[in-house]
Amino acid sequence: MSFVFRNNKASTVTRVKHWKTIMVHCLNSQLSFTSVGLVFAFCCVVYFTFLYPLINVFHAEKQMVAPKTDQMANSNRTTTITTLLKEKQILKIDVEMCEAQVKTLVNSLQGEKRNELATSTFEEKLKLCEKQRWVENQETDKMAEKLQEEKKILEANATLYREFFNHVASSLRNVPYTGVEKYIRYSVARLGLLPLGNAKPIKPEFGPVINDVLSFNYPIAITPCPENVNQSVFIPVISAPDNFDKRRMIRQTWTKHLMDVCERGHLGSARFAFVLGMTENNVTQGKIEEESKNFGDIIQIEMSDFYRNLPFKMAGLFNWLHKNCAKVDFVFKVDDDVYVNVHNLAQFIHAFYNRSGNTVFGRANWSAPGRAGKWNITFEEWPWRQNPAYFSGPAYLIHHTAIEPLLAASQTTPMMPFEDVYFTGICTEKAGLTKKFSNSVLSLHGIPSVCDLRLIIAWVATDHMLDLHTITDQFYRNATQCIVKHPNGITSTFYYTEPVEFKFT
Repeated sequence: MSFVFRNNKASTVTRVKHWKTIMVHCLNSQLSFTSVGLVFAFCCVVYFTFLYPLINVFHAEKQMVAPKTDQMANSNRTTTITTLLKEKQILKIDVEMCEAQVKTLVNSLQGEKRNELATSTFEEKLKLCEKQRWVENQETDKMAEKLQEEKKILEANATLYREFFNHVASSLRNVPYTGVEKYIRYSVARLGLLPLGNAKPIKPEFGPVINDVLSFNYPIAITPCPENVNQSVFIPVISAPDNFDKRRMIRQTWTKHLMDVCERGHLGSARFAFVLGMTENNVTQGKIEEESKNFGDIIQIEMSDFYRNLPFKMAGLFNWLHKNCAKVDFVFKVDDDVYVNVHNLAQFIHAFYNRSGNTVFGRANWSAPGRAGKWNITFEEWPWRQNPAYFSGPAYLIHHTAIEPLLAASQTTPMMPFEDVYFTGICTEKAGLTKKFSNSVLSLHGIPSVCDLRLIIAWVATDHMLDLHTITDQFYRNATQCIVKHPNGITSTFYYTEPVEFKFT
């Protein structure tokens, strides 16, 4: 198409030149004005017929070529911009990678610097430790030499001391008990006891502290006793960790009467709790914790629970009482095989709560030291042929004013294996307490008669706890009465409502 266009254009130019020549010739030949007009008209026709369309075509093609060129230029610019953006993104990624590498290198250099400092510090500490260890080794060697010398001296003295002690012990064998102070001096010498320097004495006048009785822990405990309540009693029941059946039986029997006497107004407050030590059996301990959650009546002392450790267990109880139950009128300590006649207990407290300061009440026990069996005690432990006057251990009553003196006495008096001899015999003497003896406090027999029932506060029940509860319950519901036949043939009937007279010596 462009080739044809170029040929047409060349032909048109030739024609124009040709007509120009004709026009010039006509003008030079001095043609008439009309001729000139005709020539001009002819030229206009030629222009508008041939030249004008060609010029329009030329401009049209030019306009068509120009947009294509602009489009190509725009396309090139877009491609260039896209390329530049991609290169910018690539450059940005390269810069970020470079910055990360620089950061990693800086951290690595800082870590190496810290390691160098740590290594240097460690080496310095190691040298210091080695030096200190060398000094300590020197001191240890000197101390060991000194201790070895002291050991030889102590062994020599111990030989002399043991010979002297054996002589003294043999001279005391089978002589009458001569009092608590001699027992303390003898036991301190025998055991080599030294005063506890960091222990605060409860009563400094009682002497140096040799037993720590104030640092007991209680993993399980009950709430403190109420204060300022007249005619109140707290009954700690001494029980072994695995005596679950005995505790269950007590909950089902005499403890049910405690609420009854309080509701009737015979006592202002009456509470009880089972006192246990620790057990090494995890299953047993778990059952004890569950038992405490169910009933809320257990005090557990953090100490080993075995028979000959009972004095230590009682010290833990007295410490708890001193902190949590010091204002209760009476504490009635019983074992878990004892049945308590709660109604007679209420009558006793009503009669003695306000006139029995620093007094302990119980059944007298005058037995001699046992030299065989469960209650065996060696001549070295107890050389005397008799015990001090003490109460039978299954049950005894303590006025609240005697709790602190007994705890203070146990703090300053060497312990021995039997709780009743130790606390109610030796410690009561040390504390200067009054002892009141009566068979009315405790009966050692099995099942009592109805008439015995109305005179006694507690019995050793052994396996008759339920039978004792039935007899007691019937009597205090007036289902049975005590009928006494006198020598003259006259009978007397005694009801549960009649007062009981307790006689003590």
